[in-house]
Amino acid sequence: MRAAALERTEVTALSPEDAGRADFYALLAALYFAPPNGELLSLLAATAPAGEPDSPLYMAWEALGEAARETDPERVADEFARLFAGPGRPPVMVYGSHHRTGFLMDTPLVELREHLAELGLGRKEGVGESEDHMAGLCDVMRLLIAGAEGIAPATLEQQQEFFNRHIGPWYRSLARELTACDEADFYRRVGRFTEAFLDVEASSFNIGS
Repeated sequence: MRAAALERTEVTALSPEDAGRADFYALLAALYFAPPNGELLSLLAATAPAGEPDSPLYMAWEALGEAARETDPERVADEFARLFAGPGRPPVMVYGSHHRTGFLMDTPLVELREHLAELGLGRKEGVGESEDHMAGLCDVMRLLIAGAEGIAPATLEQQQEFFNRHIGPWYRSLARELTACDEADFYRRVGRFTEAFLDVEASSFNIGS
């Protein structure tokens, strides 16, 4: 996403919690945009989970690390192509409009584009995927949390509004489609991590509202 230079809040250092949230959204954006390369797989394999060992997020992160140790770039690239980019309708759809209405390029995408315009954001030139692709939505959340050059982080209320309007209504549908897909191996664990992390986000926003 590209960002207009809009002032939202004073620029301040991110808290460790917000830095971690931004990193998780960046990871999800990367995993849904393209298959992980060897460097990213090695990072996932080597990073120990944090938090309570019996929490869903801890266990999902641990499982994702195990999956990264068990695969290689060629295998995961083949899996990515089969799941998301196959001929015809792929086994797993990563577009919000599809999960919310059953149709691509539907009303949720129109509403998303209007909201992005209000925030001063838009799709990068040359990107073929529509804005309701999960990778793009996670990248917007990363930007709202962490900011970027020329743009300050968004307020928590703005983050919550974007999440509740454009991610919250359908992320579980995508995650469960992945975890139930017979063709998914590494990405089955990505689906589990997606649901666990975004469940934490949804709960945190609800507590703060």
